[in-house]
Amino acid sequence: PSAGAAAKAHGALAAINGGFFTPEGNPLGLVIENGRRIGTWNAGSSLTAGVLSVEKSPRILRRRHWRSFSPTLHLVQAGPFLIENDLAVNGLDKRDRSPRSFLVWNGRHHWAFGSSDKATLSELALALAAQPLTMLNITTALNLDGGRSSDLWVSPQVRGGPVSTRRSWNNPVRNYLLVRQRPRS
Repeated sequence: PSAGAAAKAHGALAAINGGFFTPEGNPLGLVIENGRRIGTWNAGSSLTAGVLSVEKSPRILRRRHWRSFSPTLHLVQAGPFLIENDLAVNGLDKRDRSPRSFLVWNGRHHWAFGSSDKATLSELALALAAQPLTMLNITTALNLDGGRSSDLWVSPQVRGGPVSTRRSWNNPVRNYLLVRQRPRS
């Protein structure tokens, strides 16, 4: 489905494409959804160098720091890292300009995800390191699957919405990251 269809099917306010996947549609790396493991751990690719892990609360960490015995509810391997410890990561590709999707975190309780038109990984990292979001000091940023899989949707219920970046030439996407409204207690 599209990001919009995935979000609507799960009562979410926003959605963006998640991790990379093989031509056969299998995740390139591990995905955990509601505690159920899909795919296998990938320890060798820069495309799976990072982990978005949701245990008690969500966090982004290097794959070597995630412990398989942890009580993980949701997880997706993605990468490479764009920002780490407040700085743009060195050595990122400077040639391939492509649509990009990314996830950013302030290391505490604030998150954002977004997409860009054609950019290299290095250009995107430098742009995010310039701290373009006034309400969010980006300490960590992780590249998500992009290119023909880049797909972002935001509900009209969210200030600034609706937004849809789906293009007619998009590939089918294997998984999405969803933002749902926290139930009121």
